[in-house]
Amino acid sequence: MVLRSATFTNTASKEGIPSEKAVELYAELARGGTGLIITGITSIDQVGRNVPGQFCLDNDSQIAGHKKFVQTIHDLDTKIAPQLSHAGRQSFNPKFHPVAPSPILNAMSKKTPKELTIEQIEEIIVSFTEACRRAYESGYDMVQLNAAHGWLLCNFLSPYTNKRIDDYGG
Repeated sequence: MVLRSATFTNTASKEGIPSEKAVELYAELARGGTGLIITGITSIDQVGRNVPGQFCLDNDSQIAGHKKFVQTIHDLDTKIAPQLSHAGRQSFNPKFHPVAPSPILNAMSKKTPKELTIEQIEEIIVSFTEACRRAYESGYDMVQLNAAHGWLLCNFLSPYTNKRIDDYGG
């Protein structure tokens, strides 16, 4: 089986729903023989959304659009999974200040993220859980969690970006 790993395509509507361009792109991959496609970064909440063209599964109103997208890919006998993510300290979303386990300067953005409170961490856990539910209700075959590339889950795993001394310490 050929697997297409997650690659950001900048093909979502401003609401985070796969656009017709996304449908065409992913359908072409399916027609080309790909057995499993992992979409690019799919945000679990608006604070963790990095760019406007990113897929989102952060509210129930997005399910119908994702369901239509998934069905198109399934009709081509291909499995599909969203890569669920939160940008964390890597966020360039101008509406929100970046967040992270610890306030360590991001050399790329020159911003120091806000340290997440325990309550905020627990809210993010719920957001990941709810995004998984939305993915399931949309018909996705599985989910992939993005814990790489300096994004939020990666930040919790790294002793460089996680200086916490509580239960969420690295």
